Amino acid sequence: MKLNDVIYYVTAVGEVATANLNRLGHITLNFDGADVAELPGTVHVRGITLKDIQPGDRISFFKGS
Repeated sequence: MKLNDVIYYVTAVGEVATANLNRLGHITLNFDGADVAELPGTVHVRGITLKDIQPGDRISFFKGS
């Protein structure tokens, strides 16, 4: 996942996170690097500690290698 210019590595994806994003347009991001999703609609990531999200920031998901 990329937030502006910072890359975060997805470490766990809840069982309905993709469906929620596609159907509802939202998910919960947890920046704790957990290996197992805490809740079905949560995506866990690891990387630089998030300081602030502002209107207009860009979040992108892409398939890594």
